[in-house]
Amino acid sequence: MKTAAVIAEYNPFHKGHEYLLRRIRKDSGADFIVVMMSGDFVQRGEPAVIDKYGRTRAALLGGADLVLELPAAAALGSAGDFAETAVRILDRLGVVDELWFGSETGDPDRLFPAAEVIALEPEPYGAVLRSALAEGLSYPAAQSRAALAVLRGSGRENRDAAGVPSAPNDLLATAYLASLIRAGSRIVPRSLKREGGDYHAVSGDHNASDGDDHAAGGAQAAWSAESIRMDLADGRFYRAAQALPEASAALITEEEDRNRLLFPDDFGDEVLYTIRRKSAEQLTAFAGVSPDLANRMKKLCFSCHSFSSFAEALKTKNVTRTRINRALFSALLGIRKGDAARSARTEAVRILGFRAGAERLIGAAAGRGGVMPVTGAKDMPRWYETDVFASNLCEAARAKKSGLPFHHEFAQNVIKL
Repeated sequence: MKTAAVIAEYNPFHKGHEYLLRRIRKDSGADFIVVMMSGDFVQRGEPAVIDKYGRTRAALLGGADLVLELPAAAALGSAGDFAETAVRILDRLGVVDELWFGSETGDPDRLFPAAEVIALEPEPYGAVLRSALAEGLSYPAAQSRAALAVLRGSGRENRDAAGVPSAPNDLLATAYLASLIRAGSRIVPRSLKREGGDYHAVSGDHNASDGDDHAAGGAQAAWSAESIRMDLADGRFYRAAQALPEASAALITEEEDRNRLLFPDDFGDEVLYTIRRKSAEQLTAFAGVSPDLANRMKKLCFSCHSFSSFAEALKTKNVTRTRINRALFSALLGIRKGDAARSARTEAVRILGFRAGAERLIGAAAGRGGVMPVTGAKDMPRWYETDVFASNLCEAARAKKSGLPFHHEFAQNVIKL
């Protein structure tokens, strides 16, 4: 029994994701494909546009066999936290043979030297990393500079410098590789080469790649989940639907008709209330909130009246909007520093859905004893209270917008196809 895994957000599930799952099935010869998927919030620092159960159904119809939920603390974490938690849980399942991801390089071996440096942190990695961060570089860019410095110092620059990541999906791929190294995992990394437009491009026909969409890499026509979300937010529904498989388009149609699509501004009042009620010192306990950011939050929280205006006002040259978004939603959900690392050590992982026949895979994972796949929210460890709150918060927002009844997370059923 061979199992391949993908780490994803599917926000929303589009044709590029469907293509990737088909390619994995063909190229790996896997009997099963497991998807570790973000729940109700995603790494870009936003609520998912549709709920995790709808996205799970779309993934299963699109080729996945089993969908597991990535804990919220990791889903809203940095690329390092996102990768580390997902890889650790997949490794401890004991049934995953290969981890597939998209990258601009398309070759894990070329990225491995930099990943090894990042994982092991030899001298002078730490000093260069701290210096680069002090200059205002983003953490992934600072990691790349530090890795290059180590490779140069060891005389491996000419051979390995080409593998120092700079493009967005190479950076995430390197984070996956570093996590596999730190875990001492037997999982084999496999990559498909990303093809398509520039990461930052936004195209009406969705032919741009999307670096925040971790499973899209490898699609020959790399639709942009970001541009799809922008179309949905701006009411260009029919243009967005062109980039979606039939099942995903039907789901989006239903959710749009019922006014249940979610966006960051749907949580403006809740976020601002949270910030206004906390002291700057209390805010620094939350993931991604530095003392400087906490002070700026307190300074600006009464003069802004929406999530977007508040997050934009907090943005600086050295602190990106995505990082601001993640910090604000971490504060709202009560995600504290270290919560992502704690969730990576979990003894259980939530099953969101599976296809007929995947019971054999679930049973094999349950017998390994590392991390137990469970279907019920009530059966999860105590840390999962944060994820339940996140799900209920999103469901409450959808109920408010749509006028439809609220359904508690404990009442939600696993998706079975």
